[in-house]
Amino acid sequence: YEEAIRIFRKVHVLINNAGMSPYQKFQELSQLHINQIISLNINSLTELCHIFMHHMLAHGEPSHVVNVGSVGGYVPLPNFSVYTGSKHYVRIFTNLLHHEYRGSNIRVSALHPGGALTEFPVLAGERVKKPAQKMMMTPEQVAKIAYPGILKGRRVIITGFVDKFLILIGRLLPFPWA
Repeated sequence: YEEAIRIFRKVHVLINNAGMSPYQKFQELSQLHINQIISLNINSLTELCHIFMHHMLAHGEPSHVVNVGSVGGYVPLPNFSVYTGSKHYVRIFTNLLHHEYRGSNIRVSALHPGGALTEFPVLAGERVKKPAQKMMMTPEQVAKIAYPGILKGRRVIITGFVDKFLILIGRLLPFPWA
């Protein structure tokens, strides 16, 4: 926070884009991994919102907070139990912030991409099959879809038809559907 204020004086945009999780069944996760997932995906995001949103309110200029969730915030992802739970938190928390900051200078949006062609699956130890890779988006494609929604202050931004379809399926079918 201090470094951002030192460099920019006033911060107008906060994008919380972090997430991590090994691709493992819950019982196989170490306590260290569980703590790391919760610390990064929930605690860091919450703390950054709290710190930067105080600053944004104080300077009073138009500002944006974007919390990056996941399709996993709507749909159960097998072998990503703690990750999926943490992204459910991001979805609900961001919806509440959007509501609480209506009428202020801060717009709050949740961006929920599906699988993206990043290093995340490799680092998680997930083997993504070729057909699934064809449905994944590049970070640039996600950003191109997200940017107009962020500028409009949309509460929820879901990237791509496949992601919207998965969320619909997740809402219609009972747990566990996978």
